[in-house]
Amino acid sequence: MRFREFAERKQDSVYDTPKLFTDINGELNMLDYVLAVEAEMSNKPLSEDIDRKLVNQIEKMSSLAVDNPKVGEKYIPAFVFYVSDKQVRVHGSATPLELLEIENENGSTVYNFGNGKRYPDKRLSNLSYSRLFLFDNKPNFNKFMDVMSLRFNVSQLSESKKQLTEAKVGREYQHLEDLVFVDGSEGAIRAADILDKLGEDSSDVSIKWDGLPAIYWGRDENGEFVLTGINGWGKEKVTSAEELYNFIMNTGKGDRSGFAQDMANVYKIMEPATPDDFRGYIFGDLLWHPGNPYSIDDGKIKFTPNAVEYTVTTDSELGKRIANSSVGVVAHLQFNEFGSKSGKPVGDVDEFNSKEAVVLGPTYVTHQPEVDTTGVDKIRQDAKKFAPIIDEFLEPRKGLSDMKNIIYTYVNQKSKAKQLNTLETGFFDWLETSKVSPNKQKKIAELAKESPKALPLIFRLVKEIMTVKDHVIDQFDSADSDVKASTAGQKGGEGYVAQGSKTKLVPRTRWQPK
Repeated sequence: MRFREFAERKQDSVYDTPKLFTDINGELNMLDYVLAVEAEMSNKPLSEDIDRKLVNQIEKMSSLAVDNPKVGEKYIPAFVFYVSDKQVRVHGSATPLELLEIENENGSTVYNFGNGKRYPDKRLSNLSYSRLFLFDNKPNFNKFMDVMSLRFNVSQLSESKKQLTEAKVGREYQHLEDLVFVDGSEGAIRAADILDKLGEDSSDVSIKWDGLPAIYWGRDENGEFVLTGINGWGKEKVTSAEELYNFIMNTGKGDRSGFAQDMANVYKIMEPATPDDFRGYIFGDLLWHPGNPYSIDDGKIKFTPNAVEYTVTTDSELGKRIANSSVGVVAHLQFNEFGSKSGKPVGDVDEFNSKEAVVLGPTYVTHQPEVDTTGVDKIRQDAKKFAPIIDEFLEPRKGLSDMKNIIYTYVNQKSKAKQLNTLETGFFDWLETSKVSPNKQKKIAELAKESPKALPLIFRLVKEIMTVKDHVIDQFDSADSDVKASTAGQKGGEGYVAQGSKTKLVPRTRWQPK
């Protein structure tokens, strides 16, 4: 069913907490969307019509919104959509969008915005109620969302607010400097705040292990042990070392017999190490295993799972554990169901350790670095001073709604090509050979002509953040610790993770993934 999220029946339940959805099924014309949902709802047995009292309460919040919106002005749109069987959603954007046009369509007033979305003004029937609220300031918008959340479920208010601030570019854990184009000037200021905190308290910073290969392991609902790789997650629930061997042999190219036997051996070691009463699955990266074991030389244990070589002293607590083991794995996420994409960070992993298997959770640094406060102040100063230029350039517009993603791809590719030294000057050369469509390339060129300072300012902030960040990383790399990392003979590994802020501290000027 195309509109399943609205059409599924919910009996004897409280109203869902409203959250701000920025995209639903790729729809641009929300009037068409409303009509299509009503058509499907009309063919279903409904427990009740929409609650008119609820509609009246929502209507009262119009006092927070703009009365007479004007074409050419910017507004924060919040499109409330309420259908029978107690389902409410708020669709829109947490950032201001330009109102391009107001027109009439099928008897409804429709508002066209710069991101290509079209919202009807108001609609009311027995099956649904919809209303577009436009805000010319963030406080009124936030108050509106708070009131909506409080009306339905106070305990989930924080989750609703989280929906407004989650980045839609990159990954869950962002490179610190990427916050500049992920969240604009506010992202750059947040990066400065994170750097300030690192200078005061680095207790939530952990090593970013460079493990390989990745594995999922655990026990299903019946207690049967499962271990597989990324290509088997959600597809092949192998429940024996022999099955894993055969699965690997029948996938991929080339001679995989050695790798298949290595993973079968890992299976045999991890199965008895996983408690019989554990249910669920752990995702992690192998650090050493029978096919790629550690070595011991001159009182030091060394292992190189991928590009980074790790050294641990034999007389340390971790060194003693490694010396008696056959498999080492760093755990990242825990999943409840096989094939799930919704994992949560692992906590205590002691129960998964055995004499032969060393399972590590987050390994935190013990050194407190000094942060260049002058550099941080410069980042914050530039972000505030040039906020209008940066934010206007990054704002989604008709025909170019993914400027942030384009810059994200550019910075990533420049990093992998070891060309960050030309970051501020190489964008348009890269753009010509990129996969960005000719139409978008033209729009970007026109946008850069209108605002020639925007891209240089964005990349300048990126470099400023990287400079301060790299200084912090260098201090972590040089500090005394049980685990030392080196890459291609040079001090340092893949970097670190600031868990509290969900940001990656990676020395991209010297480290690139294989």
